Amino acid sequence: MKQLKLRDAIRNAVAPIKNIRESQEANLAASKEYNRLLMEGVLPSEAKRFVEFNKQVDAQIRQVEEAMRITELDILRAKANNAATEELEKQLDLLKKQKTAIEGEASKGPGKSDTSDRKIIEDRVAELRGELTEMTKLGNVAVKVADNI
Repeated sequence: MKQLKLRDAIRNAVAPIKNIRESQEANLAASKEYNRLLMEGVLPSEAKRFVEFNKQVDAQIRQVEEAMRITELDILRAKANNAATEELEKQLDLLKKQKTAIEGEASKGPGKSDTSDRKIIEDRVAELRGELTEMTKLGNVAVKVADNI
């Protein structure tokens, strides 16, 4: 009983530091992913949306994994006390299926448009080049008219 209280006290003391560390690691990973997406030609707003989606997925997966670890410990405790573990094993199986379902749904991505951001930008650049060509032609006409005058 005393060891249990001591373990809980240590866990409670370490929890804030652990949360800060995990938060910083998640932010660093998100920043790296954001920069990678920008380098690949994804618009900043889309990159931010992808990063937020992935952060939410990671948080859900971590929650399920934590529940799985707790259930596994409960199974070990029950086995040590010669108690039935059937319900706990069903719960663990359900948690594993939930994790697989989350990962499967997350692999589909946060929703993709029919045209990529890179394609949209390339189309706009081509359109602007065409306008520049037309303006250059008009500029040449204006110069010829001025020369004739």
